[in-house]
Amino acid sequence: MGMHTEDSDIDLFFVIKKGRLFTSRFLITALLHILGVRRHGEKIKQRFCLSFFIDDENLNLERIAIEDDYYLMHWCQTMIPFIDRSVLNRFENENKWVPNLRVRRDYLLSEKKPLFEWLFGDFIEGRLKRWQFKRALGKMNNLPRSHGVIVNDHILKFHDRDRREDLREKMKSKISV
Repeated sequence: MGMHTEDSDIDLFFVIKKGRLFTSRFLITALLHILGVRRHGEKIKQRFCLSFFIDDENLNLERIAIEDDYYLMHWCQTMIPFIDRSVLNRFENENKWVPNLRVRRDYLLSEKKPLFEWLFGDFIEGRLKRWQFKRALGKMNNLPRSHGVIVNDHILKFHDRDRREDLREKMKSKISV
């Protein structure tokens, strides 16, 4: 959005196969933490922010949009996906509420079977889900404003400093001038 600085992080948005949200989040977080590239605590600069996970049956983001959500619309329009074509096409079709949505296609992966599906089944998913729910809801309850946080079976969104309302008001004031 033209607001990044040298100290900014890199927001990642994950679309995960339904029923594997919590396992995938755990594995991605662990891997990026081990590699030393995950944003956490005061370690922000040029690190990956793992704040938004959805499953592939809940691609329509309109249900989490606020009124006049310029930030989310712009975010959808400027993301650079690393997913297969079928998921990207479904994402665009389900988000027609975003004006002129046409997501870049230059980094698309080919259609592939889910990695390690055979290794991590429902048992592991259930345990990781319970653990992550408890942890996330505990943190959410300690936030002064938690409207930017969503924790359910299909969406994990951890924007504890949700700036969409502020951006909307700035946009409205510029439009009315």
